[in-house]
Amino acid sequence: MLDFGEYLPEDARLYDGRTGWEAHNAFPLIYQKATTDYLRQVRGDDFMYFARAGWTGTQAFAPVTWSGDPAASFDDEKGLPAQVRAGINAGLSGIAFWGSDVDGYACNADPPPDRDVFYRWVEFGALSPDMHDENACAQAPVGAPPKWWIWTDAATTELFAKYTKLHTRLFPYTYAAAEEATRTGVPIMRHPILMNPEADGARAAELEYWFGPSLYVAPVVRRGATSRTAWLPPGTWFDWWTLAPVTGGGTITRDAPMDVLPMWLKSGGIVAMLDPSIDTLAPATEPSVVTLASVAGVLDVRVGLDAGAPRADTVLVDGTTLSALLTSSSSPALPAGFATAASESDLATCAACGRAETLPGGAVRVRVTAAPTDDSTVVAGSLVLKGFRFPTPTRVRWDVVIKP
Repeated sequence: MLDFGEYLPEDARLYDGRTGWEAHNAFPLIYQKATTDYLRQVRGDDFMYFARAGWTGTQAFAPVTWSGDPAASFDDEKGLPAQVRAGINAGLSGIAFWGSDVDGYACNADPPPDRDVFYRWVEFGALSPDMHDENACAQAPVGAPPKWWIWTDAATTELFAKYTKLHTRLFPYTYAAAEEATRTGVPIMRHPILMNPEADGARAAELEYWFGPSLYVAPVVRRGATSRTAWLPPGTWFDWWTLAPVTGGGTITRDAPMDVLPMWLKSGGIVAMLDPSIDTLAPATEPSVVTLASVAGVLDVRVGLDAGAPRADTVLVDGTTLSALLTSSSSPALPAGFATAASESDLATCAACGRAETLPGGAVRVRVTAAPTDDSTVVAGSLVLKGFRFPTPTRVRWDVVIKP
């Protein structure tokens, strides 16, 4: 953590004769380059640090940038809304790997950092490239109530678990977006103007963003708000939680209870995820902790399709290639020889079963679980689902939602 890695006295004199004032902007870049050069000497490529300042070129050296010391509040200048803007603007500046102190750092705001601040910031943090919490409470007035945090009550711990689990499950999807960022410069958090330059409303959007190529997020950033009005890009979208189809190209309002982050899957989008049991991406010696190695060979794949976007494709960092194609307007069905899953647990573990159903919002949902394989094609009525180039035999659990 390169905290204070940008402080330079104005009257300092650098080796090349510049004063601190003259080198003010360049100094963080010099600082980060020195850090990176040293770490590469002693660690190779096996290191990570994050910095809170930078200049032109900083993204070549600082692995992660974070927004510094935000206010633990809904304040527009330094609180949660400012962090959403900061993340989007960092992306526009070529910084792909960014995060904020979840729950803020400075506690001198009124009202104090309570449950609302914590819940909404956790939700935003889950759909940020870097998610880390901050339990410090600087500058709190004497007698102020304690800062709300992970262990304040059981409901808070449960919400934190829900969204950290989502953040971790999205690893294959986010990792692919990270690889794209290093290859092309397109950030993970994407301002709508990057993805929809011709669309009315894209330029004015300031508190909503694309997260990778297939997800769109509108964090709740106002105290007491139980709904969220946001500009949604053109096309068909599917609510992440209800799977209801939504038409984009304008402003929409979505109910947003305290535990719900408004987010959507685009039609023609595909999101690969880890098994829901995952606890950590790191190795662990405690047998009860579910690691990446524990869930190897299983992949959950959610897809959105409609007549206007009948195909979805993605390639993961390990070479895994996934595609889904809606071949006609006829109804999807379970593949020949596949049984109807009797329960959700059967659907998760079977070798050839599935479910097809019409949802309350009008969409058709088809879930298919195939046997572990290196290369598979599943034909489910008008759906063709393909997975190939798996590094090891993999059980793909397809979850396809279709707007008729």
